[in-house]
Amino acid sequence: KVPGYLRYGDDLACFRDRREDLRRWRVAIGEWLAAERGLRLKHPEARILSCGGHLNFIGHRISRDGHRPLGKARRRLAARLRAALDGEPGPNLARSLASSARVMLF
Repeated sequence: KVPGYLRYGDDLACFRDRREDLRRWRVAIGEWLAAERGLRLKHPEARILSCGGHLNFIGHRISRDGHRPLGKARRRLAARLRAALDGEPGPNLARSLASSARVMLF
């Protein structure tokens, strides 16, 4: 199991100080997905990037100091909160707010 990773749906980001570890993990994850799930990595040769500053991932900016929603995600979250505060009924409002809370807590 990879000690430093974020997963949301089918998106995955792995973190490590050594690039060689990340390369090995990428191969192992690709092999596991193929053997166990019949899936494949969309970009098996994706670049390995330094995130010494920050990383933008699933609509959030992640850094060693924490994370915050970016533009579109921030506006979407604000709209969901306004709808909840205004008491707007909606069958998916609770699910939408729960999803936002999970993303904020990762």
